[in-house]
Amino acid sequence: MNDLLMALIGALAGGAFIFLAVAFEKNADRRSRRSHNASILYHDLQSIYYYIWSRYQWEAAHVRQSQLNIRYNADWQSRIANCDFIKDEHVQLLYWIYDNVYDYNQAFSEGSSHDLERSKTNLMNAMIQDKAKYVELINKLEKYIMGRRR
Repeated sequence: MNDLLMALIGALAGGAFIFLAVAFEKNADRRSRRSHNASILYHDLQSIYYYIWSRYQWEAAHVRQSQLNIRYNADWQSRIANCDFIKDEHVQLLYWIYDNVYDYNQAFSEGSSHDLERSKTNLMNAMIQDKAKYVELINKLEKYIMGRRR
């Protein structure tokens, strides 16, 4: 009877240990995935922002500059989906930004200057002129980037 009780206690302790180890591993994997996707989104948005900001600065001082295609991560929707900490209003902002980047690139490849200007203006409004939500989103992403989580 005593051996049976010891075996049962050992099995329960082993099961509890394995349960905790698996839960810890899943949590660490989730944090790593969040951090990785937040980092990619952050750097992608910063790249778009600096492109738009430099265009904004240039056009304030000069009449015209040649247009360029904006580079961005084509897998942005799954990056957003893997960042479950992002608020709905920020998800809407991200979709709006990436939709305008896509429209900008389409207008660039088709040579449509009117659509190009409209998309660029939309991006400047969201990222430069009315940027409170954008800055809040960038700060949120920074918190989840590897090595920066506070």
